[in-house]
Amino acid sequence: MQSLIFTVVLLAVQNFAQSRTFTDVIYTRFTESQEENVKSAQTFSLYGADLNTPTTQSCTKFFAPLSDKQKIRIDYFIGYADDYKDMVRDRSEFMALRALLLSPCFDPKHNQLCGFQKPLATEDLYTKDVRWYDGKIKKIELYLKNASISESDRFNRSSPEQTAKSTLVRNQFIQAMSQTDLLIYSGHSRFGGGPDFSPVVYKDHANYKEDVDYYVKNKRGLSDMLQGLGARSTKPWLIFLGSCDSKKHFSKSLSTAKNAPHATLLSADITSELQSHITTIRILDTLTNQRCPTDPKAHYQGYELVIN
Repeated sequence: MQSLIFTVVLLAVQNFAQSRTFTDVIYTRFTESQEENVKSAQTFSLYGADLNTPTTQSCTKFFAPLSDKQKIRIDYFIGYADDYKDMVRDRSEFMALRALLLSPCFDPKHNQLCGFQKPLATEDLYTKDVRWYDGKIKKIELYLKNASISESDRFNRSSPEQTAKSTLVRNQFIQAMSQTDLLIYSGHSRFGGGPDFSPVVYKDHANYKEDVDYYVKNKRGLSDMLQGLGARSTKPWLIFLGSCDSKKHFSKSLSTAKNAPHATLLSADITSELQSHITTIRILDTLTNQRCPTDPKAHYQGYELVIN
């Protein structure tokens, strides 16, 4: 019965969503075999691949901050993914990504979002052992979080549970910024306001017009990032902000922040959930195989990699 309800919900989400997002691509495969589903998802990381070996100077510099670590912590946050109407997609994206993390790896040459274990039933922690280029084994600890409690923005706005979850995930984001090696955020830039885990603030809700001035004046998400960085004792390896114009909005603040990251991956243009998640898979492929793209901007879907 639960399986039937789950299938109906997934089909409803598919029919309601108007754009072919990453979630749509994954869920259309859920009616097929698991192997075909995972293979189709993993192909996201393969097209356009052009990777160096870890012996190149650029790769040595890129991975140097991680070389002495036994554990590598990754925090993957999916922001409140409203479409400025009633549809909210981040919960469905979370479910698709979780399924992909726990799926078996069919191609041993690409160890990205697959083959993870979930040691704790009550926490969104996923682990995996990878062999580093020096032969040592490192443990990847990946924390996956999303912001919404349902696919309906209207329902979420009236729910105390949504208010509580938005507050919880926001606090988890600040804490993650103070501890993580790799921070991944996929969501809205909120006009420079920063990573956001709450329903959008509207100036005219009836016509779905955002309150741009609110976000320009109240840069809560940006302040949260800087607060987390300031609480660190060491610099994070990489911060990837998969949100529109993240380079324009956040590059200067991140590069001049206390404990600024060793590297950033930011967007110079409008982006999408699909681009963000594809890029994340490629980042994890780069990390787990210690390989660097010869053309990072092309490989990372137009995002710009800066190594400090």
